[in-house]
Amino acid sequence: MTQALEDRYRRLLRSYPRGYRQERSAEILGTLMDLARPGQQRPTVRESAALVLAGLRNRTGAHRRHTTAAVWADALRLVVLFLLAYAGASMLAETLGVVAKLVEYQHASAAQRQTFEFWASDLGYPVTTALVAGALLAVAAGRRALALPLILLAAVAQHWAPDRGGFQFVLWQLPLAAVLAIPLLRWRMSTSPHPVRWLLALPVALVILPTQLAAVLDQSWVWALYYHQFWVIQAVLAICLLWSVVDARVPIAAGAMLLPWAVEWAVVAIIYWVIRDEPDPLLRHAVAKGALIWCGAALVPLATGAVGAARVARR
Repeated sequence: MTQALEDRYRRLLRSYPRGYRQERSAEILGTLMDLARPGQQRPTVRESAALVLAGLRNRTGAHRRHTTAAVWADALRLVVLFLLAYAGASMLAETLGVVAKLVEYQHASAAQRQTFEFWASDLGYPVTTALVAGALLAVAAGRRALALPLILLAAVAQHWAPDRGGFQFVLWQLPLAAVLAIPLLRWRMSTSPHPVRWLLALPVALVILPTQLAAVLDQSWVWALYYHQFWVIQAVLAICLLWSVVDARVPIAAGAMLLPWAVEWAVVAIIYWVIRDEPDPLLRHAVAKGALIWCGAALVPLATGAVGAARVARR
């Protein structure tokens, strides 16, 4: 029975990074076995939760931040990463449209090719995507001197690309990322152990967040995803809120990324309710509902993360 209990403790210790386990697992395991009750066959719920939570905090680096200011400083870096991932996803969707356009040209007849229009500014989409990917890697790797110039170049290339006029094609992510990256030049940035993995954030954001993907590809499965995207965002936000138990930076970054949407909806609500005094009650209530939803989506994670950041200093 003692061996069975030890094996169960070992499985729980897998939540810690491999290097940490190689260095400390024998010590932790010995302490746990010494504190075990006679005849105990499995870890208690409290022990299991504490081990898994401590292991996840160790994996995310949350155990290294001992002050509220340190949590907010690291959260700022995560906000920049999230904004770059969203901007890169928006540009990646448009880049897929450029690729589809070129494929269509290759299969077009001679007469169709004469009417084919391809503008040099269309190349702004893949160029911006590449620059954003480079900026994402630079921020993740802690390359402060390289990150801000790449973000600024990406913002310039983004404005060179033509505006499709879609309501989802927003231009605020890169300028906001550039502004928030300025303090990172003076602060010591943490680094990701595997910066290249942050490139996976681009396709993930492409699926989760609003982009022009549905308009570009015009496929039934893409439109189905688009119609359910609001609930996908809510599910991701719920996960971020739960993750605040492990790392308070994540809900702070998620809420900060959605804050511009909340401000935009709040301004629209003020215009419709106060300035214009919109006579259509359905439109007024729709705008008010949208403002409440997006303000809640931004402020609730921010508040949850702030509570978690304040809790760090009391540990």
